[in-house]
Amino acid sequence: MRYITRYFDSLAASMFKTDDQGRTLFFPAGIWSKGRVIGDEASAQRLRDRVRKAYMAMFMIGIPLLVTAFQLIPGAGLLTYVGLGVVFGLIFNLYIFSLSRGLERTDVHMTLREAQNAQAFAIGKGWLITLAITSGVLATGGAVMAFAASGAERWQGALGFVFFAACLAVFLMQLRKLRASREVT
Repeated sequence: MRYITRYFDSLAASMFKTDDQGRTLFFPAGIWSKGRVIGDEASAQRLRDRVRKAYMAMFMIGIPLLVTAFQLIPGAGLLTYVGLGVVFGLIFNLYIFSLSRGLERTDVHMTLREAQNAQAFAIGKGWLITLAITSGVLATGGAVMAFAASGAERWQGALGFVFFAACLAVFLMQLRKLRASREVT
């Protein structure tokens, strides 16, 4: 079970960092937001747990419900699906932002590299290898679809290839970072 929850821990880890004063900061929109100061380590752990549980609920309940809703709407087009996805994403992000209510704001930002490194160390080598292999398979499938299909399916395949190839690049970079950090220590 720890293997599964470690994935969700890694999603939460990319929203926290320690500043140069030793304070734990929370970034409700990751690299797109300024940090919020968390008063003590116990409060930081409670907030990490709430963020992790929110991600678990989104992946295990919210997304399956969204996919089911897509199947139940007769004749819905792409715009309907995108609209429902945007509403779902906004609700999720509003909840995450609500967790930072009352926390002191700072001018500190988190860099993309800091977020990716925090996620890599939290998720570990096993998950990164699994995600890299999965992304490689899906990127290959997208490429095949882009060349073999026609019409809208060709574009879907091309977009799938671009997305999963980018995911593969990120996971390989994170694996390299983990290996480099182990060689230094």
